[in-house]
Parts: sequence; structure tokens; C-alpha cells
Amino acid sequence: MRPNISYLLITFLLCAVIGRAQSVQCVVKVVDAKSNAAINASVWDEINSNYYEADKFGNCVIPSVSKDSLSLTIFCETYASQTLFVPVTKDTFIVFMNPLLVELEDFVIVSEGQSQLVQKLNNVRGMGVYAGKKSELLLMRNFKGNNASNNAREIFASIPGLNIWENDASGLQLNIGARGLDPNRTAHFNTRQNGYDISADALGYPETYYTPPVQALKQIEIVRGAASLQFGPQFGGMLNFVLKDESKKPFSFETINSISSNAQLSSYNAIGGTKGAWKYYAYGFFKKGDGYRPNSAFEQRLGFGRIAYNKKRLKVRLEHTAMDYLARLPGGLVDFEFETDPFISKRSRNWFSVNWNLTGLQVDYAITPRTRLQNRTFMLNASRKSVGELGPINRPDPLSLRDLIIGRYSNIGSELRFLHQYKMEESLNTILVGFRWYSGDTRNKQGFANASEDASFEFLNPAEPQISSYRFPGSNLALFAEHVFNFSDKLYISPGFRLEQIITRANGYYYNRVYAGSQLIFEERRERELSSPRTFPLFGMGIAYKVGDDLRKEIYLNGSQNFRSINFTDISVSNPNLIVDQDLTDERGYNFEMGLRGQSFEGNYSFDINVFYLSYQNRIGLTSIVLQPENRIAAYRTNIGDAQVLGVESFQQLNFKPLRLGDKEVKAYTFLNFAYQKGTYIRAESAIVGNRLEKIPPFSVRAGFNVDIEGFKFNVLFSHIAQQYTDATNATFVADATRGVIPSYEIVDVSLSKKFGRLDISAGVNNILNRIYFTQRAVSYPGPGIMTAAPRLFHTSIGFKL
Repeated sequence: MRPNISYLLITFLLCAVIGRAQSVQCVVKVVDAKSNAAINASVWDEINSNYYEADKFGNCVIPSVSKDSLSLTIFCETYASQTLFVPVTKDTFIVFMNPLLVELEDFVIVSEGQSQLVQKLNNVRGMGVYAGKKSELLLMRNFKGNNASNNAREIFASIPGLNIWENDASGLQLNIGARGLDPNRTAHFNTRQNGYDISADALGYPETYYTPPVQALKQIEIVRGAASLQFGPQFGGMLNFVLKDESKKPFSFETINSISSNAQLSSYNAIGGTKGAWKYYAYGFFKKGDGYRPNSAFEQRLGFGRIAYNKKRLKVRLEHTAMDYLARLPGGLVDFEFETDPFISKRSRNWFSVNWNLTGLQVDYAITPRTRLQNRTFMLNASRKSVGELGPINRPDPLSLRDLIIGRYSNIGSELRFLHQYKMEESLNTILVGFRWYSGDTRNKQGFANASEDASFEFLNPAEPQISSYRFPGSNLALFAEHVFNFSDKLYISPGFRLEQIITRANGYYYNRVYAGSQLIFEERRERELSSPRTFPLFGMGIAYKVGDDLRKEIYLNGSQNFRSINFTDISVSNPNLIVDQDLTDERGYNFEMGLRGQSFEGNYSFDINVFYLSYQNRIGLTSIVLQPENRIAAYRTNIGDAQVLGVESFQQLNFKPLRLGDKEVKAYTFLNFAYQKGTYIRAESAIVGNRLEKIPPFSVRAGFNVDIEGFKFNVLFSHIAQQYTDATNATFVADATRGVIPSYEIVDVSLSKKFGRLDISAGVNNILNRIYFTQRAVSYPGPGIMTAAPRLFHTSIGFKL
């Protein structure tokens, strides 16, 4: 039987068509509105459940397509996701991405060549939700201050309302507070590095002894009290130091070397690179110097290493920080000594040592471009040691045995986050759910050390220190969730909650001693065991509404509950300058804020102006107590009562229109940071009700001006901080200087910088008018007493990138 030629021909053509269809590649090119390649775009094939990444040119190849069309979701950071049907043809299908004006990550739209000092965090940024919250993002590429000393006054110059303690010029510790909260070692913030905790013990001792060097920072993220739902219940909020990224080249090198007054020098040296799916970054940092007072010096060594693996949906990052420093402390002064000679020292035997080892592991997995999972695990093994004479500073050093305190911290924690974005009536909504587990083990010993002047951190009786020895185990479980409802391109509402379980314990002993003059007349060893479990919910809600035709202005409103647990470590330490109430209880309250932020005049004027109200119930603070039998008045730390803080925080920046100076272009901007805060006790003992809150200056102003002439930059910063009290009694003077007023002060800083290719040179003067002032009255280290701030200091830096 002869074959039908027409049938064979049709069969052959069908097979060819089918074979061709099976081998067709679909090419999608993802571009922005100007047809430039969209960086880091990804494509989700919803029919076949496959995930593809675009190359650096925005091209994404989907192989072996057997259908006439595909349902694809195009995802790219800082752009609105799109779901669309793409025809399968030989031609490249071009997808134009629309920018999310509220989701820009590292920049906002400003005039070409201008700097934007402060930005808000995205509504959804990475694995965090920030819609409707008071948030600030500092890009450290704009920082041109004192690299040698991590000058916090310059680093945070554009953040309104911060109270910054300046007790030395080393920059070893960061001391900032906000809205009437104690600045001491930034304990009222949840302080993080690359998203994980870095404080000594987030539950029992949340003080921060480690601060990354400014040379290693890419940016700093700050979220005020509304951070309590996602990052922990602290009143101050969240402070996150984000370190620099790996270079996209196989190898890069950067060095920044700085010198400053008082023989201070620092050296930062970093390498980094990318090879295929692997990335690495590491730096070493060294800093040393003398202080501006006798008996003061420091030396710090710090190293950091990170290795990362990025492949399609999976990203893994492992990093470790190791730091140690030794500092000699000159002690404090009483008022008349500060007025007579503010740079003398009455203590020559005080030393402080810190060793910090911090490990972080982060795993990110993109289930789909809109559904992501992240786990952060962190571990801390650290110690702090202090030795010296802690007696009242209005008495001479008796040159007797010194007081030695050693704290050791061993912590581990993990935070799991799930984020999903979905469409509802053409609006993209986001839900975030997270779980946190944390276990901390703090051990604190206090006893006597030898009477020498050297840095000896050995107990005379190591087996049983003669003052106290405690262990403070603690655990924390938390479940949290936030949901961003996008009702239109203008209105966002973000409700959230956190369910917190905190268990803090203490067990150990202390010696109760009674003296008659200098003679011991009674001594008793007492055992003590404490346990405080509590479970409670926190609720909050944020609202953001965009206004203006260009949607570049936003009204935001937020209210969130806060909680701060007592620190058993405070109860355990014996300090002749400070008596701590042994029945301290937890603090509760809430933050409320409402503001307007955005840009005008084609992005040349940016602003963030808000009002806030902080309710602080059962606030812990300082008052006074009479000690018997010596009949001496000492500071007393206890639950004072209920307090409130009302205030206005304002940041404004104006970029001037570029001018011509001969053949050179001149750019300039100015900024004003202003805060008014009124803190008052509203329920307490009758003698305290109506008093002003301590450690809260009612007015603070920082103003800056920057001129850029063809890359040559000149900066000037003016700071004014109003007078503030340091205890709840509003005492103006006490004999041992641990309490009293902190007078108002004004400081001017200037700096110059210029780039020459790969070389970056800067110089400057801090406190150019050489004002004499102080910002802290310490009850313990680094004092006690008045801690004189730095006089005029010169600094210069040279940086090089390869």
C-alpha cells in the first residue's frame, strides 16, 4: 500500500513545529522607565514553578518553553512587582518596571550630585516592615567627620532629639539616648550589627561595650519606639549598624589611616571580593592614643570576617567579630575642680578592659520572589573587667586595695522571619511573621584586687571574691507579626503585635558589712536567689498617607507599647556612690508619634517633622538616700513613679542650586536638626511630682553647612544642648558630683575633604572654639563625678581604594 504523501508531509511539519516549540527559549528583558537594565531582577514562572535570575543587562532566559505564553512575575528591589502573560516568540519581550516611590532602599530622588543625609526606611525593606514608623537611615558615605575617634556628635548630627554623652575622645563606647532615656552605653536601644544583637545581654544587661568603627560602616538604621514589635520591647527603639558589602570584583582593598590630637592614631584595612557565587569581606582595625587628661590612655584591636554564598534562591552568610581593648580612666571631678582646672585627674589606678567575640549566621531563602524566609542565629562570648578606686570623688584616693568587677557573657539566640507579599485588588500587601528564641548566661563577680597602679585584673581571693558572686541565667521567647495593608497608592495601614515571654533569674551571694568610720564592725555572707518569669502581649499600629501630586510627602502616625525588664546585674554590684533598691520592678509604657516627611522643590528640600508622646510607667531613675551610720547622702536608684515626655523632633535639609565659580561648579546644602522635649513626673512622691525628667535637655539644635567645589568639600557643624538635670529631685549640686545640673553648651566642628582619584584626604577640628563643658555625671565607671568633655582636637585621615 503506497503511503499518502500529503499525510506524511503534514506529519513531518507537525513534528517540526512541536520540536521547534519544545526548544524555544523565552527571553525577557527587565528595564526601568529609561530603558536601563534593572539591577538584580528575578522572574518567577508561575505555571512551571521555576525561578530565574536576570543578568547584569536585565536579560532573563527561560529555556525549553513549550507553551504559547507564560504567566511570569517580575520582581526587582525598589520596583513594583508585576504579574503578566508573556507571549513566547523569537523576539525579546521587554518589561518596563515602575519605581516604588515609597520603597527606595539606599537613595531618594534629589538634584543631581547632591547628598541626602537622612532617609526613611522602606515600608518593606529586606525582611523588615517599617510602614508608618519613625525611622531614619544614615548613609555613611556622606560622613566626613573625625574617623580617628568615632565622634558620635558628628555621626548622628542629623538625628534629632539624641542625648549624647562625651566622656573621652577614644570612641570605644557609644552612649546615646532619646526621648528622656538614659544614654549610658545605649542601653535603652536594641543595638544590632547586620541585624543581630551585639549588647552584653539583651535581657539582663543590655549595655553595649562594642561599637563598630565608622570606617567599616555602610549605613546606620534607626527605628524609634515603634520597633518594639519586631525587635524587642525597648522604649528607645532599634539601632542597627550595617557593615560594608563585598566588592563585585574578585579582589578589592581599602585602607583608611587617621591621626588626631593626643597621639591618637587608627588604621583600618579591608579586603573583599566576589568569585562566582562566593563573596568575602574582612577588615582589621587598630586604634591607640593618650587622653586629654592625665592617667588616660587606650589601645584597641578589632577584626571582622565574613564569607557569603549567593545562588538563586539561597543566600548564606557567616561572620565573626573579635575585639579587645584596654583603657586607663582618669576618674571624675567635683564641681569646683571642674571650674578651676577641668583637665586634672585624681585617680591613677583605674582601668577598664573589654573582650568581645560575636558570631552571626544568616540564611535567606526565596520560596518565590514574593515569599521569603530568613533565619539569623547569633552567639556572644564576651567579658568586661574594671579595677580601681570607686570611692566618692570628693575624697582622695586612699591608695588601699582596689575594687575589681568581672562580668562574663555567654549568649545565643535565633530569629526566624517569614515574609509574604500578595495582591489584593491590584494593591501589594505584605505580612511578616517572626519567632525569636534567646538564652543568656551572665556571671558577675566583685571583690578586692591589689593596690598597685597597673592593669591587674586578678582577685586576691579567686575562689570566693570578697564582695559578691552571681550568675544571671535568662531566656526569652517571642512571637511577632505585622501586616502592611496597601489600600491605594496613597494609604498604608500596618497593625502588629508581639507576644513576649521573659524569664530572668539570679543566684549567688554577697557580703553585708557595717563600718564605724574605717573599722569593720560587722560582716555576714548572705545567699540570694531570685526568679522573675513574665508573659505579656504588646500591640501597635502604623498609618502612612502620601500627599501631593508626586506622592513624595507622607503623613505618618504610630502607636506602640513598650516594656523594659529590670536588670539583676544592677542589683548585684556594690558601689559606694550608688545604692540600688533591691525591690526594683519592670517598666512599662508606650510611644505615640505623628509626623510629616518628604521632599519639595524637585527634591532640593527634604524634611521629617514629628510630634511624640512617651508614657513611662514605673520609671527607674535616681533620687537620694541618707546612709547610716555615716550619715552620708548617696544616689539611690529606684522606681521613681510614672512620667511622660512630650516633644517635637525636626530635621530639614535644603540643597542649593549649583553655581559657577569661574570654570568650577559649586554645590552646597544646609541642614537643621531641632528637638524640643518636656519630660515630667506625673505620679511619684509629693516632692518629685511635677519635677523635670533627668537626662533630657529641653532644647537641642544641630545645624550644618556643606560646600562642594569640584570635589573639595568643606563642612561645619554647630551644636547647642540646653541645661538638663541628672536626677529626679532636680538637684543642682551635691558634694560628690554624681548628681546635679549639666549646663548648656555650644560646640562647633569643621572638616575639609578632597578626593584625588583613588586617594581620599580629610582633615578637621573638633570643638574649634575650645569650649570647656561636660555631658555626664557618672555614679560609677568611667567616674565617679563630672567627666570633662574633649577640648579642641585636630584630626586628619588618608584613605586609598584599590
